[in-house]
Amino acid sequence: MRRYFAIAITFIICIAAGVRVSAETITFTVPALDDKTFQATLDLPTGRTPAPVVVMLPGSDGVDQRQDFHRKSLLAAGIGTFVIDTKTGHFTSRRNRPSATTMVPVGFEALRLLRGRQDVDAGKIAVMGWSFGGTISLRLAHVGNAPDWLNGKPGFAAHVGLYGGCTSRRSVYLQQVPVLILIGTQDTHTDPDRCKTFEHLFSNVTVVTYPGAHHGFDKEGVNRERKGRIMRWNEDAALDARTRVTAFFTKVFQHSGGSK
Repeated sequence: MRRYFAIAITFIICIAAGVRVSAETITFTVPALDDKTFQATLDLPTGRTPAPVVVMLPGSDGVDQRQDFHRKSLLAAGIGTFVIDTKTGHFTSRRNRPSATTMVPVGFEALRLLRGRQDVDAGKIAVMGWSFGGTISLRLAHVGNAPDWLNGKPGFAAHVGLYGGCTSRRSVYLQQVPVLILIGTQDTHTDPDRCKTFEHLFSNVTVVTYPGAHHGFDKEGVNRERKGRIMRWNEDAALDARTRVTAFFTKVFQHSGGSK
């Protein structure tokens, strides 16, 4: 069975700062999940081939304004994005959402797909996620996962988790690639203190905490509380996070060896 196929014609669009971008909608299957299909959008800055790419994994709310908020900044820096809709057709809420570990094959299947493209730099593919997607991004960094799904080939060049779930157990080891975790000190969904332990356990991990910021601090317009769990936009934290993420990936890709 074919692992993926394009379902939309590639077209050219313009975004902030006049950056020209080729956009393509792709549907791919994940054999490890009984050939379930997922849809994604690949945006590549034109004039840079092959291009580095960041795989984006949304949270439980699905694809929303957060991906676009960071996508424009990355594209302006010459970095492509691959936004995967992990929700549509797979779960409707946190109640029937699969575990982050269950979704690990989706990330690695996306990595294999992108490595097979001539317009993507196979040695410069990273991943970032928000909340549930941030937890998946960290799971993708765990030692043992990449060999299981990539037949001995290396995993992602770097990982970013925005307020995703962290674990302080010493039994969890991360691959020696750059990892960036960003979280607010007032997060009621994820314990920021547990995320901070990653900096003590792993020398390749950087944790940035935003004083007073809540979960979803980079989701513009959100301000809700459900049973004590708060999501709230924080412009200062959001803008800083976007700058840091773009700078982080730019630096990673400058030091990553391209390959095909």
